[in-house]
Amino acid sequence: MKLLHAAGIAAALAISIAGAADASSVALTGFSGGTSATSGGDQLYGWFFDTGAAIDITALGVGDASGGPLQVSHDVGIFDVSDQSLLVSTNVPAGSSATLLDGFMYESISSFHLAAGSYVIVMTMPADNSDLQSISNTSVTTSSPITYVDSAFSLGSSLAFPTTKGAFSKGLFGPNFQFDATAAAPEPATWSLMIAGLGLAGAALRRRRSALA
Repeated sequence: MKLLHAAGIAAALAISIAGAADASSVALTGFSGGTSATSGGDQLYGWFFDTGAAIDITALGVGDASGGPLQVSHDVGIFDVSDQSLLVSTNVPAGSSATLLDGFMYESISSFHLAAGSYVIVMTMPADNSDLQSISNTSVTTSSPITYVDSAFSLGSSLAFPTTKGAFSKGLFGPNFQFDATAAAPEPATWSLMIAGLGLAGAALRRRRSALA
């Protein structure tokens, strides 16, 4: 019984450690030093980033310095830097139907798996709309495993891979996303604990069968 109890504790602890990665995170957590602005024409705002581990994208968002609701709708998408392909996108509608969180209006999407690599997130900025974005920031912070690389800018009215890197640096915020780190493989310590728990359970079961025999 003691072995079974120990095995149960080990298994439960392993599950709790694995579950600690389940909480959703916001990619861009902070920025400062910028100024609020709108677009003088149809433009694309965004930022390049790297992710050091696999993640699941759960929502795409649009910033608004006024705190919402959005006055116009904006398309948001994530492109793969390696081949410039659009991987996932959605439309964040005008109004207040999207979810407001820390100055960004988020639209939930079907969970999209993103492998470790280099990407860029881009949003449409229709000409002279009244949704204000923060540009020319001096500092940027992100959630692990996301690393901010550079700003992204382009002309256009529809989502496309951005043509300019470094404009209005450090960034145009612009777009953001939420993610879940559960796609990543459990840490080695978690695997070890889970295996140990299963081993204890197996040993206890064998001992119990021997005692009954």
